[in-house]
Amino acid sequence: MISVIIPCYNCEHSIRNCYNSILNQSYKNIEIIFVNDGSTDNTLSIIKEIEKENKKNHIKIQIINQDNKGVSNARNSGLEMVNGKYISFIDSDDYVDANFFSTLIEQFDYNEFVDMSVVGVLKSSEKLLKKDDKIIILNKEEFLENVFFNKQVKGYTWNKLFKNSLIKENNIKFKEDITIMEDLEFCINYLQFCNLFSISNKQLYHYIIEESSAMNSTWNKNKMTVIKTFDYIKNINGINKHQRNLILLDEVRSFLWLLGQLYRTGSKEDLKKNEKIIWEKLKENKINFILKGYKCGFKYYIPYLLFLIHPKLLEVSIKLK
Repeated sequence: MISVIIPCYNCEHSIRNCYNSILNQSYKNIEIIFVNDGSTDNTLSIIKEIEKENKKNHIKIQIINQDNKGVSNARNSGLEMVNGKYISFIDSDDYVDANFFSTLIEQFDYNEFVDMSVVGVLKSSEKLLKKDDKIIILNKEEFLENVFFNKQVKGYTWNKLFKNSLIKENNIKFKEDITIMEDLEFCINYLQFCNLFSISNKQLYHYIIEESSAMNSTWNKNKMTVIKTFDYIKNINGINKHQRNLILLDEVRSFLWLLGQLYRTGSKEDLKKNEKIIWEKLKENKINFILKGYKCGFKYYIPYLLFLIHPKLLEVSIKLK
């Protein structure tokens, strides 16, 4: 069985589409755990309707109703209730192709030492990429490079299938005091207990870009938790030197993104409070990023060089775009 955890917060307009895409899967051995995280709209009543309607369908449904505690807490609540051998996390705004789960599960059959399977992502702002249908098997270092440098893999949880046994045995949970890239921390933590990883290049997860999402919303203090996210990641047990170097590259890339968010949507007070903190963080891994930051793409490498010449040059370049 695959246990699908769906955190729900004010998703009355999208949750049925998300549910229908799971109901129509070619792979049928599925349970859904809806976690209503203190919604103030009709989300809870809709998922209760779905539960009643689903009695004639093949999917087992559980509903957790809780006060608003954030997506990490909601996912952790779901993890406490799962019955499946495998675990999937799907966001309530998104939907999946009919072969999403069959493709993910086949990858575990493809190689008995695989501990995580992955499919590609199609964002609502992008066109479908035409690629050969192939599966690749990677070790930890190779997979981590894909997490940081392959847009189809990344550190998302929702395009991946996890083993319940590895999560339970190693007490892997989402950190509830971070709100940015908490899924990346979870994935890298899980990675330490894995042997091999399987990736299909089929784009079967449909990610709907919402302006109100944590990554796309205007500046708020929660965005600074990305600093704490990387503090957690760097202190995960088992990380070797090669993994750490990759993490440090992505840390600088993420702090450049953070500074860009501050310059584009932050107030003067936000700048005064946070700008120099981010500057100091960007300087910590200067040599490593100068030597290898090109791996993150010139979109980040050139702005970092501007930042090193003078931090305010980066602000000017961002505001001119």
